[in-house]
Amino acid sequence: MRSPKLIEVARCPNCSFPIDQFGRRTECAKCGRRLTVACIDCDTENPFYTQHCLVCGVEYKKRAVEKLSQQIDALRVQLDEYDRLLSAKYQAEFYEHVATVATWVFTLITGAFFMLHLTDESGVAVALGLGGMGYLASRSYGSLALACCGLSKGRDWAQLYKTIYRLKREIDDLCRKRELYVRH
Repeated sequence: MRSPKLIEVARCPNCSFPIDQFGRRTECAKCGRRLTVACIDCDTENPFYTQHCLVCGVEYKKRAVEKLSQQIDALRVQLDEYDRLLSAKYQAEFYEHVATVATWVFTLITGAFFMLHLTDESGVAVALGLGGMGYLASRSYGSLALACCGLSKGRDWAQLYKTIYRLKREIDDLCRKRELYVRH
């Protein structure tokens, strides 16, 4: 006597609850997790256990992973460019602050030197003139460092931070979406 062949039952990927393969349910009756995955080409909702789209026939999971990976890579390139701009901004600000401190120290030292060695007002004028030129040079150097990196002082840095945050959020969303196709 032959033993009856067991029919393999589809189960929810989240809680292993048996699901009706031929029913119209799109969520698990036990845990509520979505049981269908959209085809990236035609937006048809397909059961998670199929490899090919029910309408257009493409291998939708593989295609979705490839397409989403390309989008993620493109966003990461943009994010790297914005990170480079932000790094250049911080570096230029650092140089400007160092030059400003150096200018003030130079002004004080030269002022003290000229006051000790010159008895007339020309010593004070020379010290202030040299200090002023040093300060202007340090401000110009900071602007020059920004310009060398393709930036300007008047750039809206708050917008840059918002863009970086938006790109990171988009990358996270696409990674989660790609994970749905990989897991199923």
